[in-house]
Amino acid sequence: MRSLPELKTRIDVRFVVAAFAAITLSGCLVSEEPILTEKNGKARPLKAGGYQSCAIADDGSLKDCEPLTVTTTDDRGYMVASDEQEPTALRFRRVKRKSYVAQMQESDGYAYYYAAGDRNRLTLTMMECPDLPDDLRSTLIENGDLASDDADYEFCTVLTLKGLTEAGRAYATGKVANDSPLSLVLTAQE
Repeated sequence: MRSLPELKTRIDVRFVVAAFAAITLSGCLVSEEPILTEKNGKARPLKAGGYQSCAIADDGSLKDCEPLTVTTTDDRGYMVASDEQEPTALRFRRVKRKSYVAQMQESDGYAYYYAAGDRNRLTLTMMECPDLPDDLRSTLIENGDLASDDADYEFCTVLTLKGLTEAGRAYATGKVANDSPLSLVLTAQE
């Protein structure tokens, strides 16, 4: 596994290649080890099957769509694959009704998203440390739930389940403006 600094400079969001390939990610919540496990990350907001993954354009329309296949795993997680990429593990934990934190396994560690919606249409947004309310971020860092090596919070390492779920709740309750350019929509294909 690469070191966390290497992960921070090149997060490979494999199942949304078309949506994120050209974007350099900064401000993300990441970890080297999984925060969501079989025991605490077993929400199932998606159904197995075909989906269309699309980036959200500035005007709110969908662009750069790519088909994906979602399968469930025996440990209540998911595997997500496209024609161009190997399957990647995805796991969810509910933080509010129809609101989740999502953990995506990368080649170097894990990246975290806020997800909202249902089995037919789910929007995933890269959770960004600088966007968290200052008081929440400070408290989570002071309590050892998040860590950051820089004053601009270009990257925060998630250290505990509480750090992840509290960040997700900030998105779910509107304390974070959910207008990240690092968002995509998964739409079920019937």
